[in-house]
Amino acid sequence: MSYTSVYKLYKTKVSCIEELRNGHGSGPAIWDYISLKLYGKKMSIFEQDKNFWSSYKDQRLSEDEKAVLLSTYDYAYVGVDDLERFSAACKTVHKLILDKTDWDWSHFEKIGEISKCLSKKHDHRCRGLCIGCTSVSDPWEFEDVKNLKSWNIYRELNKTEAA
Repeated sequence: MSYTSVYKLYKTKVSCIEELRNGHGSGPAIWDYISLKLYGKKMSIFEQDKNFWSSYKDQRLSEDEKAVLLSTYDYAYVGVDDLERFSAACKTVHKLILDKTDWDWSHFEKIGEISKCLSKKHDHRCRGLCIGCTSVSDPWEFEDVKNLKSWNIYRELNKTEAA
């Protein structure tokens, strides 16, 4: 069974904080929620709409929804200055997933707790938190992190709102 990994991101490495059983609790949970909210249908991983990935720019989504969605994208991370804000976003979105979809669980409540804990206690060299949604193809697991084009989700949101 796959799992979701939550990492601390440093300049040249990642360090796994926790592995959460069943990778469907992260990416697929938020993707279904967003797809239902914006397009009225569940997300099909095998029939992806190319436009889905730019959904974070849609004004119908709250900043919390956009941030959690972006956190599931490859090479995305939450900077240390935004960890508490992201923690609150995860907890809000977790409740929305449970209330508005047929999902009865998600990893976002736990990811929110991890984010809050990391915001209070982190090594000064830590850049932030990142998520590998599934162990089947986790971009953080085998990559040379110092050569990755990682990007901060809240900076991306700020650019989108300024445009």
